[in-house]
Amino acid sequence: MHLPRRRAPPPMFAFSILCLGYVLLSMISTSSNAALDEGSSGVSIERLDPRLDALLGAENLAASFNAVDVLVRGRLWTEGPVFWPSENTLLFSDVRDNAIYSWREEEEEDTEKTKTEKGHGTSSPPGSVVAELVRPSGWLSASEAPMWEPGSNGLALDAFGNLVAAQHGERQIARLPLSEVLGGNNGSGRTFRAVASRFQGKRFNSPNDLAFNPLNGDLWFTDPVYGLEGYDDDPKKELMFQGVFRIPAAAYKEAVEGEPAAAAAAAADCAVTLEVSALSSPNGLAFSPDGETLFVSNSGKEASFWASFAVDRVSGRVVKKKENESDESVNSNNRTCPVSSLSAPSASAAAAALARAAAATRASDLRPPLPSLEEDGGQKLFDVTEELKKARAAGRTVGACDGFKLDERGNVFASAIDSVYVFSPRFETLLGKIVVGDKLGNVAFGGKKGEDLFIAANSRILRVRTRTRGEGTLRK
Repeated sequence: MHLPRRRAPPPMFAFSILCLGYVLLSMISTSSNAALDEGSSGVSIERLDPRLDALLGAENLAASFNAVDVLVRGRLWTEGPVFWPSENTLLFSDVRDNAIYSWREEEEEDTEKTKTEKGHGTSSPPGSVVAELVRPSGWLSASEAPMWEPGSNGLALDAFGNLVAAQHGERQIARLPLSEVLGGNNGSGRTFRAVASRFQGKRFNSPNDLAFNPLNGDLWFTDPVYGLEGYDDDPKKELMFQGVFRIPAAAYKEAVEGEPAAAAAAAADCAVTLEVSALSSPNGLAFSPDGETLFVSNSGKEASFWASFAVDRVSGRVVKKKENESDESVNSNNRTCPVSSLSAPSASAAAAALARAAAATRASDLRPPLPSLEEDGGQKLFDVTEELKKARAAGRTVGACDGFKLDERGNVFASAIDSVYVFSPRFETLLGKIVVGDKLGNVAFGGKKGEDLFIAANSRILRVRTRTRGEGTLRK
C-alpha cells in the first residue's frame, strides 16, 4: 500500500518534538541509572578528619563513592573473613549456613566455575570465583543443629598450616589443616581437631572471634552467648560469664602437634586462662602492632563500645589492678583441671550433671559477682550505645560493635551500627566512616599488597581499595 508523503513539520513543532525526545531519553537514562544503583554497593563515605584521606585516598571521598566491589551476594550471615595470601583467597564463614566459603580473584574468566556478582565500582574484579569449601563448619553432627547460628564464626591462620575456627555449634576452638581446606568440601567434618573446648572443666559458651598476639603467638578468643539458643538463660550454658580467653603459644603448639590428639587438646584446656570477664558481650578482638595492647568490642544492646587492656610483655597476661592480682574471684584464673581429669570418661558425666543442675534454674541467677571494667584492667575507649539506640528507633538495619582490624600503623577499622568506623591509633579520634547501610559482622585486610579491606556485610562480602596495609597481612 502506498502512503501519501507527509509535509515537513513547521520549525517550532520540530523543536517541540526534539525537546520531547530529549526528555524521554533523559527518563530512560535515569531509569537505567536507577537500576544500576540497585545493583551497586550502596556505600558512601563520611569524612570527619582530613587524616582519612591518607587511608582511603582523596579520590574515594567523593559524595558518590564508587570504589567498592560487591564480591559475594546471597549468603545468610557472613562473618570471620581472613585472607590466605599464598592462595590469593579470602575465606569467610556463613554462620547460619554452617559452612565456610572462599572468594578468589582469577586472572582470566573461568566459565566452568561460579562467578561473583560484581559491583559497579571502578575496580570490579576481572574474574572471580566463589566456592563452598567446608561443610559443616561449626556444628559437626549429622543431626539438626539445636541453635540458630551453628557454624564457624571467626577464622584465623596459624603458623603450623592450619585454618583455626571459633565454632558456635561445637562450642570450641578447632583447627583444620589447610591442605584439607584445599581439598574442598570435607563432608562429615570429622577432620576438625579440637584445640580447646573447656575452661576449668566447663564448656565454653560459643567462641566468637579469635586472634594471635604478634608479641608471643598466644591465641586469644572471645566467648559470648550468641551461639546458644537461650543466650544467658540457656540451660546448656555452663560458664556463668562471657569471657575473653587465652591459650598460651606453647599449649597451642602442643595441641596442634601432640599425640594422641584428644590428650593434646585436653592439655590445652588446662592451659586456658581467663583474661577478661567484666564484659557483658565480648565480641571482636585485635591487638596493637606491638602486641602490648588488647582491644575488645562489647556488643550488648545496652552497652556497645570498644575497650583496651594492657598486656604484660613477660607473662603475656592482661595487667590487672594491683588490689585484684591475688583475689579468688571468677577472674582469678586458678587452674584446677589436671590433664587426666579431662581425658577420663568421668569428665563427660560431670559435664552432663552440671547441665542438669543448670537446667533447674535460670543460668543468669547463678552468675557470680563480676569485676568492673577498671578492676579487670580495662579502659573504655569509644561508646556507640546511644547512636545504636537511635538507629534502631529509626528502623534502620543495624548491629552493635562487632569485629575489627588494625592496619600496620595502628589505625582501626571497626564494624558497628551500619558502617566501618575508621579511628586513629588506640581509638583516639574518629576519622570517618565507610557507610554501608547494613549491619556488619567483621572486616579483614588482604589482597596481593595487603591493602584491600574486605567487609562482611550481612549477606554480602564487599571490598574497598585502601591506601594502607593491614597489620600482619603479609606474614602468613
